[in-house]
Amino acid sequence: MLDNFVDVTNDATITKTITNSKNEMLSEIDVSTPDTYKIKYKIIYKNSTYEQTRVVNVKEKEIENN
Repeated sequence: MLDNFVDVTNDATITKTITNSKNEMLSEIDVSTPDTYKIKYKIIYKNSTYEQTRVVNVKEKEIENN
């Protein structure tokens, strides 16, 4: 994170939460289980709060017929 082109990452509080489609909190994404996961990042620096959400869709593995 930059403030006036100065890296202030160590001065910011950064948290990450992961939830699945049932809105259950997880410690990590289970790439073996098809589901839609949301990773929410929250950054607090001085009197500002920034939030960003990333959606990850894990799909069922397709089986190839050879």
